[in-house]
Amino acid sequence: MRYPQAVCLLSFYCSFCLFSCDYRTGRNQESASTPETSQSDPGKENTTPSFYHIFLENSGSMDGYVRGITSFEDDLYKLLIDVSYLADSVQVSYINTRIIPYRGGIQNFINNLEPASFQERGGNRSSSNLNQILNQVLEEVDKEGVSMLISDYIFSAEGGNTAERLNNQKISIYNTFRSKLQQEPFATYIIKLNSEFNGNYYNKNDQPVNLQGVKRPYYVWLIGKQALLDQFKNQIRLNTLEGFENTYMLTTQTDELQPYFTVMNNFNKTGNFRTDRNFSGSDYVRGIQNVEAASRGEAEGQFGFAVAVDMSDIPVDQEYLTHTVNYQVNEAYSLESVQPTEVIKNINTRDFAVIEGKATHVLTFMAQGKSYPDLRFSLKKQTPAWVNATHTENDMNIKTDSTQQARTFGFGYLVGGVEEAYQNVFGGNTYFSIEVSVNK
Repeated sequence: MRYPQAVCLLSFYCSFCLFSCDYRTGRNQESASTPETSQSDPGKENTTPSFYHIFLENSGSMDGYVRGITSFEDDLYKLLIDVSYLADSVQVSYINTRIIPYRGGIQNFINNLEPASFQERGGNRSSSNLNQILNQVLEEVDKEGVSMLISDYIFSAEGGNTAERLNNQKISIYNTFRSKLQQEPFATYIIKLNSEFNGNYYNKNDQPVNLQGVKRPYYVWLIGKQALLDQFKNQIRLNTLEGFENTYMLTTQTDELQPYFTVMNNFNKTGNFRTDRNFSGSDYVRGIQNVEAASRGEAEGQFGFAVAVDMSDIPVDQEYLTHTVNYQVNEAYSLESVQPTEVIKNINTRDFAVIEGKATHVLTFMAQGKSYPDLRFSLKKQTPAWVNATHTENDMNIKTDSTQQARTFGFGYLVGGVEEAYQNVFGGNTYFSIEVSVNK
């Protein structure tokens, strides 16, 4: 990135005030200039990591993200500043076949992001051995810190034949993560972003294809203790980053969560029912009785009702929560919709008084027959739709195919290997399960 001289002087001064050479933050916490996203909750001081280690892959496939002024550079700059407010110290390093520490300060690091600086840092830039890179990053993970890896996460092999090696690479990634998880539990937070790309893309046959002015995905993976990644997730506003798209948290959760839930008395009700006081309290209804199907109108003969649930602690993004395919429901019912409570406009006063401040989403169910057994539903742990939509095994037409330009070769295999490691170590197929008593 290039700046006029006056702006450079001002930026240098600000950088000097905020960051020291060893990245010690040491800021006045009462300063009005401290971003709101960086404030720490005093009640969570014990989760503040002492160290963030940032790794930026500088293999040749990454050159296109740093040629000229790109949103990659701007978003990375913003992210590093916000991270510096969470941590006592931040270390930045380049990475490929080895870790190459950078000692020049965060702003200088960003200002010098150009292909030439990538080359100067050295290492083997000819291919991306993601298993080797991730293994190095995992070795840096400890209880008090977070490791962050920025990369295009494209698996490549010298000499081509990359497609034939994808499953082998998946197994290698699985082994790398499982062996580390067995030693010390940690969570992995995957963030997808996009940026302008101007440079050579290396296809599955390791052939360079020059792309100019296209948008390409890249990813930030954070690896560390679950509480530290939860803190990052809650305090860093990723939606302020220009290229932000999606997230996926792989957690150390072993037991199902027990979220608050309640049947809505009026919202999206088809037919009629009464509250079953044996399954109810002052602020919840978890059982209904005297169930009757609708007796008139277009819904005649049908029965349905809505359940409000607090999903604030579920470590998935909004898209995942509102996608009905991610839920499992017993055959007697179908899930019609999942709506965030904040966007619903027609909740009546009585229902609103019960769920205000307690529930984040409302799920609407319809009975599939004339018998009305108990309703049972759960939120499944499965690969988010965006991961599958991002994955491709064919990038041979990437020069002109905008769909291929927006995808990442082999990404599904990479994520799949990590998922299997978490599944084998921690188990569990659902985030939560809920049962509502239904009596006719």
